[in-house]
Amino acid sequence: MITNDLCSQTYISVEPIVLISNYALEQGFECKICGIKYKTKRGLNRHQNIVRKYNIRREELYALPLEAVNQFKKDLIYIIDSKLKAHFIQSGKQALSFPCLEDLFFKVFKGYIHYFNRKNNSYKCFFYGPDAYAQLASIFNNQNWGP
Repeated sequence: MITNDLCSQTYISVEPIVLISNYALEQGFECKICGIKYKTKRGLNRHQNIVRKYNIRREELYALPLEAVNQFKKDLIYIIDSKLKAHFIQSGKQALSFPCLEDLFFKVFKGYIHYFNRKNNSYKCFFYGPDAYAQLASIFNNQNWGP
């Protein structure tokens, strides 16, 4: 309320008051795999449903034998070992790209696929956090693959 002393009239100020809860801003909802933050639980659920669809194998893919999958895992361990540096200065987020058959990728990384680009048919998986090496060790069936 504003009072004008010259004409003794009272004016009521009509300004919108915006109340934003600090709790709502701080809480957020975060995808534990890729780290993307969402304002609402609904946004996170939508993201998780999309990711779930990425992990469903297409019916028309040619099924490769188990020997090919096991050899691919061994080759992949070699590629990761040769591309990623073990030096402390170069630790942190690392990206690795490699071409492979879609069926091979699905058989190895099913359940861990987190992104699919329809334009170039590329998939992404994210592994980070304290259990990243354990996750990859279980995928590769090799406890000695990492540092």
